[in-house]
Amino acid sequence: MKIKDERIVREENKINSEAYYLVLFLATTSILIKSYVLDLPAASYATELVVILVSILYVAVRSMMRGVDMMNNEKFVKRISAAFILLGSLASSIMIAVKNYSLYHAKYTGVFDWHFIATIIVTFISSVIFLAAVFAVFYALNKAGQKRIERKLHEEDQKK
Repeated sequence: MKIKDERIVREENKINSEAYYLVLFLATTSILIKSYVLDLPAASYATELVVILVSILYVAVRSMMRGVDMMNNEKFVKRISAAFILLGSLASSIMIAVKNYSLYHAKYTGVFDWHFIATIIVTFISSVIFLAAVFAVFYALNKAGQKRIERKLHEEDQKK
């Protein structure tokens, strides 16, 4: 078996990682186009959605099981997480508001109709709560994975 230089392995891993993010971006773009531009039913982009969710779940679980600290408790990472939650909630609220107004514009007196504004606010708050709950679960799973790895390393040290 040929031994690979670690720099080559690192570059291969970097290229594979970039390809993964490219596929995620393209699948997300496909979902947005099919949903909002082409106005297709959810069944037409279900495959892309399943691919995105399963791949993210796989990477998260696998990383946590291998001891990769994906969500450490540094202040910077917490700020990034909070920013992602807020920006993700804002983006989803805007997309849902546009879709909502395009479907039900006849029921509103305009974009400043209080029913429409209330819908946007409820959507935003719901998105923040949902994304915060998802992040909390990932933080808890990451912490449990870190404890498991530390316990395993401690046990290996005790055997020596």
